Amino acid sequence: MQDKVKPLSEALDMVESGQSVVLGGVLNNRLPVALAFELIRKGLKNLDIISLEAPFLFDILIGAGCVRSLDTAFCGFASPGLGFAHMPCFRRAVEQGLIQMKENIGDCLILGFEIGRLGVPFLALKSLSGSDVLKTRPEYFKPIRSPYTGEDMIAIPAYNPDVALIHAKHADRFGNVLIEEAGYGLDEKIAFASNRVIISVEKILSHESLRGKINIPHFLVDAVVEIPWGAYPTANYPFHPADYDHLEAYLKAARTPETFQDYLDAYVLGCKDHNAYVKQARGTDIPAQGGQDD
Repeated sequence: MQDKVKPLSEALDMVESGQSVVLGGVLNNRLPVALAFELIRKGLKNLDIISLEAPFLFDILIGAGCVRSLDTAFCGFASPGLGFAHMPCFRRAVEQGLIQMKENIGDCLILGFEIGRLGVPFLALKSLSGSDVLKTRPEYFKPIRSPYTGEDMIAIPAYNPDVALIHAKHADRFGNVLIEEAGYGLDEKIAFASNRVIISVEKILSHESLRGKINIPHFLVDAVVEIPWGAYPTANYPFHPADYDHLEAYLKAARTPETFQDYLDAYVLGCKDHNAYVKQARGTDIPAQGGQDD
């Protein structure tokens, strides 16, 4: 097996402007924040972003001018303190026609990656009749008739993104990945469906310690980057919870283009690495981790 461990910047050299990029994780849990921030630092543009729910990353990538289109089922802020709110950069971009918004249904997004994983071009469904979303995406939702029963159905296409960005718990040097949580299945589908897969992890462990525990196998993975707290300020249990204070501070900062740019300069462009970002946000370094080294 090949050693897949790379520095952050080298790993993200695999991504080019104009490509489709799928983000793993969901809502405020295990988003690939450190990987996505590197896309901003590299100045990539015209990215077609796909994700079930990654509002913090959607918003900051849009505000940084990286996004051409967004395909998602949900883009709203959620926190215990504020409840639900609009994402400011996302809202401005949609209202001003700066990005193409591809509204989708959560189940269809998940199924799209499963279809891509299976290597077939589409799947026909019976459950979408009557939904107004069919009218908004005629290029995506296609009427089709079953050749077996004659029933009218709706076809949805496979997702096969150029690149997947996923943050996980552990991996070995060869790219065998352990996520170890109830919701790992979507990221597994994403990895199988994507043409390239870049993984960040809390800690790289020995190959022997991960035997029998793998969620994503090495042959799907192109690069592994060790980035403790790589999902911060979203959660990655048991390492850290979501930092809702910082997420709410971001929401306030993003209310105007000028204050958003101040945030971007201070927390992304002005930070040399992810530890510097965490320290800037929390006032302390990332806590040292125990565990087995490779």
